[in-house]
Amino acid sequence: MATIIIDGAKHEVETDQNLLQACQTLGLDVPYFCWHPAMGSVGSCRQCAVTLFKDAEDKQGRLTMSCMTPVTDGQILALNNPDIIKFRDMQIEALMINHPHDCPVCEEGGECHLQDMTLMSGHVKRRFRGPKQTHVNQYLGPFIGHEMNRCIACYRCVRYYRDYSGGTDFDVFASRNNVYFGRAEDGDLENEFSGNLVEVCPTGVFTDKTYSQHYVRKWDLQSAPSICTQCSLGCNTFPAERNGILRRITNRYHPDINGYFLCDRGRFGYDFVNHSERLTQPWQRNTEQRSTDKITTQQAQQRLRELAKSSSVLAVGSARTSLENNFALRQLVGKDNFYADCSQQVLRQIQVLSQCHQYGLLPSSSLQTLESSDTALLIGEDITQTAPRIALSLRQMTGNAGKQKAAEMGIAAWQDAEVRNICQQLKSPLHIISSHATRLDDAAVNTLCLSPAQQVTLINEIDALLNNSIDAGVASRQARNIVKDLQTAKQPILVTGVHTDSEALLRATIQLGQTLYRLNSRTGFICALPQANSMGLALLTATEHNLDTALKKIEKSPPKTLILLETDLYRYCSEQLLEPLLNNIENIVVLDHLLTPTAQSADLLLPTTSFAEMHGSWVNYEGRVQAATSCFPAPDERRPGHLWFNAETDFHSLLIEVADCEAQLKSLPSLFTPQSEGFHLARQTIRATGRAAVKAVTNVREQQPQQDPDSPYQYSPEGAATLPEQPPAYLWHPNWNSNESLNRFQEEINGPIRGSHPGILLHEKASVVPSTDTTQPGYLLQDSSKPIAEGKLQLLADYNIFRDEELSSYVSAIQQRTPQAAIKMNLQQVKQSHCEGADKLKIKAPAGSCILPLYIDDSVPDGVALVPTNLLQQLGSVVQLERAE
Repeated sequence: MATIIIDGAKHEVETDQNLLQACQTLGLDVPYFCWHPAMGSVGSCRQCAVTLFKDAEDKQGRLTMSCMTPVTDGQILALNNPDIIKFRDMQIEALMINHPHDCPVCEEGGECHLQDMTLMSGHVKRRFRGPKQTHVNQYLGPFIGHEMNRCIACYRCVRYYRDYSGGTDFDVFASRNNVYFGRAEDGDLENEFSGNLVEVCPTGVFTDKTYSQHYVRKWDLQSAPSICTQCSLGCNTFPAERNGILRRITNRYHPDINGYFLCDRGRFGYDFVNHSERLTQPWQRNTEQRSTDKITTQQAQQRLRELAKSSSVLAVGSARTSLENNFALRQLVGKDNFYADCSQQVLRQIQVLSQCHQYGLLPSSSLQTLESSDTALLIGEDITQTAPRIALSLRQMTGNAGKQKAAEMGIAAWQDAEVRNICQQLKSPLHIISSHATRLDDAAVNTLCLSPAQQVTLINEIDALLNNSIDAGVASRQARNIVKDLQTAKQPILVTGVHTDSEALLRATIQLGQTLYRLNSRTGFICALPQANSMGLALLTATEHNLDTALKKIEKSPPKTLILLETDLYRYCSEQLLEPLLNNIENIVVLDHLLTPTAQSADLLLPTTSFAEMHGSWVNYEGRVQAATSCFPAPDERRPGHLWFNAETDFHSLLIEVADCEAQLKSLPSLFTPQSEGFHLARQTIRATGRAAVKAVTNVREQQPQQDPDSPYQYSPEGAATLPEQPPAYLWHPNWNSNESLNRFQEEINGPIRGSHPGILLHEKASVVPSTDTTQPGYLLQDSSKPIAEGKLQLLADYNIFRDEELSSYVSAIQQRTPQAAIKMNLQQVKQSHCEGADKLKIKAPAGSCILPLYIDDSVPDGVALVPTNLLQQLGSVVQLERAE
């Protein structure tokens, strides 16, 4: 700690930061543009100037940039003396010379960092009357709007896109004082994290196009702390609503998960909530008239109870909905009749992983741990496509070698330009073992493209080398190189997933992780899962109660009633196999948001609430239970699943019931705070306007906001903006209207938001003694897959961030970024399959067939072909190919 004096007051601050960070942590107003807590300092905007005095006798002082000045004990500085105020005013006036001053029509208006800093700097009068320099804007894809004339050349965008997220199709182009930030030519921004430009930019240069389609000012938005439900990471978000329409998603800082940034699917994939085919009212099928009849909520509830009590019932839960909804369905039908909506292979892998963490054999790590590691091994997973935020953290991990070298030279990590100049091409080792080339290959020191069986062999070889059970002389060069880096690392980490559908590969990776963990207790481990609540659903489901087993049971002895909770079976099964099974069931009950193919086959269809319209909890990949709070109330016809299953049990009683029934979830009620008699939190800012005017077309009288007894938040601007014991519903602070106001809600820069719950880690400590049974996790399992017959290929999933998540695939902007479905093979494999010169191939499998365009990808190993994920799930993994006629 150091003692510094600011404007005559003494403060205790940390020494490993700069003066700007120290001032922000203390809650003092110092303007800035180019500095960002995740990207460090470059000192280009000159806005954060302060006066630094040599000692107490020095009355003159010298002007210094606080973002470039390290904290040292005994420093004396002034923030707002006349010289500094004048300097900031002159500097921002120069930055604003070519700015169009178009605040009334700019989408950033009301939450603009430039507005805030302009007022803070004292620049309130425009003097320049000459012609302004103008630019032609670019088309940057369906996500990002571009208005280059608003740019103040802070360089944040290019530093983020190129240096932080590794994008290569965006840069700065300059000639003298003509500076342009964009692409070499119009086109989609290719990076999977491009949407963060909207929040990184301190002006309105980059805007959210999806928000533009239903834009309202920030002060009219209603928000609440929530969770992204589009992958297994559980990134924290602020969904924002106005007049029943979900308008946008912004990042909510969590130091152990998403930090300051979201992926593009999580940021832009929300519009399914507003979809035209969103279910709005219950209906049931009239078989006599061959039609569907709308029914009341009460009629639907009664009909569901009758069907659930039938002599034969089978229910399928969902890995994309909350713990509470799944638990309520299980309670309704009984454990023996409750099944998960994932295959036997996937559910078994998840439960192997969960037991491994529970036994304490190999703890799971956070993304913060990943970013602080110094060597990583990525196994069998195209992580950029399946769990994108992990990929961004892996990319940050590769920069730690340069930071370490800079630290040895006395240069702090926040001195961004100096660190990059020192490290040049120096990287912390990232080794990738995959079935094809990935978007992370440019950050890796080595990428090996192998079939799953070959991957298992290599992992076993690495493990044997670490255990000294084989001689290094007989090991492969690739294994020796990886082992060398793992052994020299101070904090190695393994990253994998279950998307390869190979239990042998997961078990081999776990075994390798345990070996590393035994040799180095700082070893980390991360395993990405298929959906937002895959881990949570696995906690509630027996291993044998998977979707494969459920379908076999339906085929053998069809139940009278089938209840499907927020899952589309046609994503997992071909129409050829599924329709005969469903036709044999007398009553099909479907609960969902949208009119999916499965919902169209329902005899009783019940509309459910989206993640933004309900309270609930999700368990992420590391076993962290997190709470999501309703952003806005749903119409009466839509209900969360648990209310359809049991309308008499309120939400908090349900939480207690879950805690009583599931020992691992005994702390679940602590995530949620019910509304009390005291002062409540507002979901809208105190600046919110026009509540009565929005409804004036139907009733001039102001409408009474709906009450929310299950949370401390109000559906209105009435109430406190913040309470110390509760996370804020939005980011806004006097003088800080933009998302930069985050620093006013943190205990310190890069620290958690005050009042926020970090989540409940289910597997923090070993609670069970490991068994000696070799079927338990922690024991090496060789690849037991059957040999592939001659003339056939093994299909593997070609995952894509914009194609594979169910709900976001309904969003127009996401669909525009979805690549064309194709089959990918290397050229030699194409020749061996006698398909050379073919444009399209026909895939033949027992479950059906399809025709796909052929794409040559020489990174794909022999004996393997890549196809879109949904086709792999529907057709199976071993197929035969032929030319399409």
